[in-house]
Order: sequence, then structure tokens, then C-alpha cells
Amino acid sequence: WKAMHGYTHGGMHQIARRIKAGSIEPNYEPEEIIEVLKASGLFALLALLQIARLASSDQLIADVSNRLTGQG
Repeated sequence: WKAMHGYTHGGMHQIARRIKAGSIEPNYEPEEIIEVLKASGLFALLALLQIARLASSDQLIADVSNRLTGQG
């Protein structure tokens, strides 16, 4: 909890990322936004893979696995 608190609920890490040249606004590099979007997409695919396994859907398992390995 302690390690992550500064990133949420107005913690210092979150506030530091919003101070930009005398104003308070989002201050993220385009590369950082892309990195977060890619990571969230990966987590979504991993969750979908587990759902496909629970559903015993071989086709969906194959489709998701292909996307995870860059083949789909």
C-alpha cells in the first residue's frame, strides 16, 4: 500500500506529474501514454485468454494466443 499510495488519490507522485510550467495539467510524454495503452491491452488479452480457457473455447484460445505472440 505504501509503495503505491503516492500514485493515487492526489499523492505526491501523481501531483508531480501534473505540474507543468506554472500550471497544473496532465504532463505525460506521448511515449508514456503509448506504454500504458499497450500494457492495458496486454492485461485485457491475458484476462480474455483465461476466460477462453474457462469456457473451453479452443478457437478463442488460439485467436488470443496468436495476438499475444504477434501472429494475429
